[in-house]
Amino acid sequence: MGADWGPFAAPLAAINPVWGAAWALFIALGMLGLFNVLNGVVVDIVRRPLPTDRAVGIMEEELEERAVAALFREELARLRKDTDGALSERNFTNFVSRPAVRAKLADFGIDLDHIDDLFYVVDTEHAGAVTADEAARRFMLLRGDAKSRDVARLGRDLMQLQRELMRFKKSVEEVRTAG
Repeated sequence: MGADWGPFAAPLAAINPVWGAAWALFIALGMLGLFNVLNGVVVDIVRRPLPTDRAVGIMEEELEERAVAALFREELARLRKDTDGALSERNFTNFVSRPAVRAKLADFGIDLDHIDDLFYVVDTEHAGAVTADEAARRFMLLRGDAKSRDVARLGRDLMQLQRELMRFKKSVEEVRTAG
């Protein structure tokens, strides 16, 4: 298989015993370094997420989104006499201002510290009301740091800009066909 380290260390030790000790230290540090590299490779492989981990994460997100939608559906059922299947801005703001609702949403990682413009972030259609599914989808985008909120706000603004651009395009086409 392999040679023993003794025959290699003997000539050095014959010159000076310090050289023999230096050889032993060199071999020990070399082995330590080799095992450290192997350990790093194994740890790197183990820490990589498996494809099933990603699938589980997606399923967990879907379950959380359904739970948030169910929370909003419960509120819509309670307000059924005042709504037509969607929460108005006033009802939405009152609903998300409740401590119990804020606590439930916080469990899903949704931060409601800045709810002053939250309705406008969630109401992407600018309909003045949001459905439970629409609210749940938008709320799932709001999880995490303020960056998520900023991206959601940017998406809303972009959609509004796109609608205005389409209106402008339509009016230009009307002017072209009339002239």
